[in-house]
Amino acid sequence: MIAVEKVPNTWEDFLRPELKGRKFLIDIRPHGMVSPVAGLGESWVKNYASRLKDQEPIWVRGYARALASMSAGEYALHQQANYQSCVEVAEKHPKKSIVCKIIEPVPVRLIELQGVTNSAANPYAALLWLEFQATPVGPAHHRQVRAAQVLGFWSRLGVGEGDRGKEIIHRQMGQLCADPRVV
Repeated sequence: MIAVEKVPNTWEDFLRPELKGRKFLIDIRPHGMVSPVAGLGESWVKNYASRLKDQEPIWVRGYARALASMSAGEYALHQQANYQSCVEVAEKHPKKSIVCKIIEPVPVRLIELQGVTNSAANPYAALLWLEFQATPVGPAHHRQVRAAQVLGFWSRLGVGEGDRGKEIIHRQMGQLCADPRVV
C-alpha cells in the first residue's frame, strides 16, 4: 500500500527520490509514451524516459499480469496502466483498495484493434471490412469516422469526471485527421 498523498499527480512526480529503487511497475513496451510525444515533444519524452529508467522501476510485460499482481498486494504502484484496465480490476477487487488515478498532463491514446474471430457470424463481411481498410479510400474514411468517435471517447469510458480541469496531452482534431499515419 502507498499513502494517498504520496501517489504521483504528474509524470514528473514519478522521478521523486522516494520512488527510486523498485518502488513502481512500468511496462517494457513504449506505447504509453506515444501520446506525450504528440503533446510534449520527442525530446521531452526521451529525456523523461531516460530519467524514468534511472529510477530503477520494476519492469513488467503486460497490464493484465501487472494489475493482477497489484490486486494480490504484491506491488503498490504502476506508472502508466491503461485506465479502463485499472478500473476493471478496481471494481472487482474484494477490498476496493485499488485506486486508479489520472496523472497530469493526461495522455490520450486511442486504440481500436480490428480482426476476425474464428466463430464470427459473418466472417466474409468482416474480411471485406478489413480489405476496405487496406484500400486508398479506407484510411481516409476511417479517419473521418474516428474523429467523430473521439468526441465521445472519454465519457464512454467514464473518464470524463476524473479528468475535469486537468491538462490533457492531445493533438487538435484537425491535426489528428490530417496525419496520414493515423488510421
